[in-house]
Amino acid sequence: MSARASEAEGVPCIDAIPTPMGELWFGVDRHGSPVTGWSCLGAPPPGLERAPRSWSLRERLARVLAGEQDAFEDLPLPTGTTFQLAAWREARRIPCGATATYGELARAIGRPRAPRAIGQAMRRNPAPILVPCHRVIGVGSTGGYAGQATPESAGSRVKQFLLRSERKPEPSPADSTQGRSRINR
Repeated sequence: MSARASEAEGVPCIDAIPTPMGELWFGVDRHGSPVTGWSCLGAPPPGLERAPRSWSLRERLARVLAGEQDAFEDLPLPTGTTFQLAAWREARRIPCGATATYGELARAIGRPRAPRAIGQAMRRNPAPILVPCHRVIGVGSTGGYAGQATPESAGSRVKQFLLRSERKPEPSPADSTQGRSRINR
């Protein structure tokens, strides 16, 4: 959905970048909070505006999709409940290339009996990538994405795409030096 096409269709003039999973659209809501989404998972909500130029969101998202790290900690969290904000804040602390389970996130915010609520907070995350909900997984599975949990769903494919794009390539044996760890940190 290019800005021109979205204007013609009556969708707010927001920004989008092409990805192998379809376009990643982004903007800000009426509270000035960031909102992102994938065209393969639905249309943007009405009333979005372009993100402030100072956020450099287009360039930053493109770099992240190319494998660079960015925690987006300088951007405000999306609008949400107190619980959602705590969960999203903690999700931002998961490093690029790493994952945490719903239970681990629940314990980290002091709510050890709330892993399902963490799952719901991730499902309702209005700013994927800016709040890396794709890094939150189930025990023994990657879990769902955007409320879609079946392996063939668009949401599951997006989550797998994001997790793969963040993995650091394993060094070849020729890259290792005797006495040095080969673990990527």
